[in-house]
Amino acid sequence: FISILYERVLPPLWSAGLRIGGPDEEYQNAMSYLLQEEGDRGEDKVALDLSCGTGFVGIRMAKSGDFQHVFALDYSRQMLNEAIATVERSSDTTKNNLPLSIIRGDAGRLPFKDGVMDAVHWGAAMHCVPDAELAMKEVYRVLKPGGKVYATTFLRPFPDVVFRFFD
Repeated sequence: FISILYERVLPPLWSAGLRIGGPDEEYQNAMSYLLQEEGDRGEDKVALDLSCGTGFVGIRMAKSGDFQHVFALDYSRQMLNEAIATVERSSDTTKNNLPLSIIRGDAGRLPFKDGVMDAVHWGAAMHCVPDAELAMKEVYRVLKPGGKVYATTFLRPFPDVVFRFFD
């Protein structure tokens, strides 16, 4: 059910601007946390937009200039195709040099070496993975020491496993 919801029902609603808070607010909230300190941004910083969906946060992260590179990862081919189409439709002249890699992957088996990410955005998607505890362990595996994670979900009550990470 969740894949159908995210792949077929919600994208047209999001495209129409019917997302609670909107993409700009989601991006601003995430960046206000991930980029709190001056040292959180820079030419050597790498970020992951996990469960990137249509890429609205990952693309903004890549365009911001705050990261050397951004990886936008999702399991859904449909969502990744939409993210690619969004980049291709962009009138931005830098789209061909955008420091963004859009890749298919599993949150429970991230295709990155240990300790390579400075920041991870995992917005409103923790409830979409079959094993949230395993996925969160993967997030912390790829995160550099001192790196930051901004993760949200909108389903309540979410399984206790998520809240154990934040106690």
